[in-house]
Amino acid sequence: GIELTTFTDVAACPIKVEVDADDVSESNVVVANQTFEYSTADTPTITGLSPTMGSAAGGTFLTISGVDFTAGPTSVSVAVDGITCVVSTATTTQIVCVTGARPSHTEPSLMVRFSDKGDAATMGHTFLYIDRWSAVTTWGGEAPPQEGESVIIPFGQNILLDVSPPYLQLIVIEGRLVWEDERDLAIKAEYILIRNGTMTVGTEAEPFHHKAHI
Repeated sequence: GIELTTFTDVAACPIKVEVDADDVSESNVVVANQTFEYSTADTPTITGLSPTMGSAAGGTFLTISGVDFTAGPTSVSVAVDGITCVVSTATTTQIVCVTGARPSHTEPSLMVRFSDKGDAATMGHTFLYIDRWSAVTTWGGEAPPQEGESVIIPFGQNILLDVSPPYLQLIVIEGRLVWEDERDLAIKAEYILIRNGTMTVGTEAEPFHHKAHI
């Protein structure tokens, strides 16, 4: 499948056929002079997700909105980060599925595949498996970091900052730290190192409406 973010109305691509055989002669090789066309009219397109994030333990009811979908839950399969999202309902404009648990840290990905049309164009939409800072499950069953401790958020892990943690020695962000826009929050540490990761305090489309202190 091809992940489309922008595309033209029709794109023609050549067909290449490779034959795996020990002895291939010119007499049994056929060359196709035809092309395969990708067309917007035949491409299901995702226009939005709700919600855009949920627990890494799974169980989130994810609604995928779009156009040119194929109706019927048996006609579509959904995978979030490579994990099956079990489809409960599907219409020509909306799919509802339930996320599964994510056992390991991976980069976010979304695949919506129709049996008659192939993969949908995601248009950059992704669902974020995220762990709350305040939850013991985020820290392997241990209490959240205590004063003076150091924290590493590894690549592929996404943590929602839903509380103001105590003063920490070091925070290393290789994955994602997202501030929850529900209350004023503060994060204090001797050092904060963002190493190929991200810390998000609101976005241009969805600004942070509370006080943030770093």
